[in-house]
Amino acid sequence: MMPEPLISLPLNAPPRLVTCANAVHGQVPVERYFTRGVWTLLAYHHHSELMVNGREQVIKPGRISLFPPDSHLEFHYHGHSEHTYANFILPKQKATLTIPMMTDLGVNFAEFSLRMSEMTRWSLPDRQLRADARLADLLWQVVDFHRALPSRSFRHPAAEAAIEFIEEHLAEPLTVSAIARRAGISHNHLIRLFRGALGKTVVAYVRSRRALRARHLLEHTTLPMKSIACSIGVADGHSLNKLVRRELGLAPSLVRRRLAQARS
Repeated sequence: MMPEPLISLPLNAPPRLVTCANAVHGQVPVERYFTRGVWTLLAYHHHSELMVNGREQVIKPGRISLFPPDSHLEFHYHGHSEHTYANFILPKQKATLTIPMMTDLGVNFAEFSLRMSEMTRWSLPDRQLRADARLADLLWQVVDFHRALPSRSFRHPAAEAAIEFIEEHLAEPLTVSAIARRAGISHNHLIRLFRGALGKTVVAYVRSRRALRARHLLEHTTLPMKSIACSIGVADGHSLNKLVRRELGLAPSLVRRRLAQARS
């Protein structure tokens, strides 16, 4: 197996966000980009392949990538593919940090992708400072993640497989037994892994991920409540309302209304 490509990241001065958005691809199976003069951060919710300067990378839900300026990117999509991206500029300075180009954030991905999505609505001239500060914090979060890797206790491959399976099948019925079978471990073993790493049950983790996915759809789409419920694997609008209230402390309509007020 070839070693993971590394990048040198200069973070002695804050970044400046250029563009940031949630994007949907896949209508065209192959897309090519050149990151002229900008750094690019991506958080993935899909499976695909990627060629970076002629070198293949595998994209999976829960992974992020960071590309330096003037990189040639070629995405090979497999149908509907969602990701969040940010293009930004870093002042010219000596690079003092080295991290992998691709990172699997595992259990940290849900919160990372949510915070990155929040940044998309700050990428306006009157909110530039706030967006830049959030971007800087996210980049340092990636650096800190890698610094902590030697001491991380939760790198069990079965648990990571379970989390990936949950992420890919949020719109479907999910049981602890089915998740455990997919991860290749027993029901009880899976429960112990989740409690040890996250301090919560598998059911509670699935519930929180569905609530965060619902929040993303409420804030970044105009989908009706029934469609959002279907897309996160809950029965109907009533169940959606109950889930979002429990996990986020607000009714779905208020989550959407609060965003509209923030933009006005």
